[in-house]
Amino acid sequence: GMPGLQPDLQVARAYYEKSVAIGWLGSFNDLAQMLRDGIGGPADLPRALQLYEQGMAQGDIESIHSMAYMAHDGVGVPVDMVRARDLYAKAAAAGVPQAMNDYGYMLAYGEGGPVDLAGGMALFRSAIDAGEVYAGIDAAWLIFENPDAFPDQVEGLALCFWARDQSQGADAAEYRASCDQVAQDYSSAEIADATKRAALIGAE
Repeated sequence: GMPGLQPDLQVARAYYEKSVAIGWLGSFNDLAQMLRDGIGGPADLPRALQLYEQGMAQGDIESIHSMAYMAHDGVGVPVDMVRARDLYAKAAAAGVPQAMNDYGYMLAYGEGGPVDLAGGMALFRSAIDAGEVYAGIDAAWLIFENPDAFPDQVEGLALCFWARDQSQGADAAEYRASCDQVAQDYSSAEIADATKRAALIGAE
């Protein structure tokens, strides 16, 4: 649906098929997602998985990230947290913001391997720097849930406020309710401090 064109998911899917046929790297992940979710035609999960694997074999980072999600959530394959963690690590290292957050979460909560609170927080921070809003919420709750490791609890509130202010739609309402509820446990001075810190996160 770019300017001058009407959206046509069937035509888009057909062009992705042609792109895959000539080996265009980015098209493997795009076509796989259409097949996985039944966009522009019937769903075909086995072929979607095949395309993800083909993309991964050629070093396509988006395919690696997508396959990590499949392994983590057990979509079309058995749940495999160890593999998901390894694939998220690769995608995060390549600079995919959402993968940074996903890998950070697995480290922070010990999914697929040992707990690494500091490593998880570092990845959340990298994702936040890249504009990944949900990383702000994940980082905030990691701080709230681990006061011994993260004694600066006001920083958690600041991250919550940042995510709230950056989000849109249903997420914005959910984050606002969550952050406002947490804020009830803080003094007015702490809330003011957190608000100031939140405004600086995007400017750092």
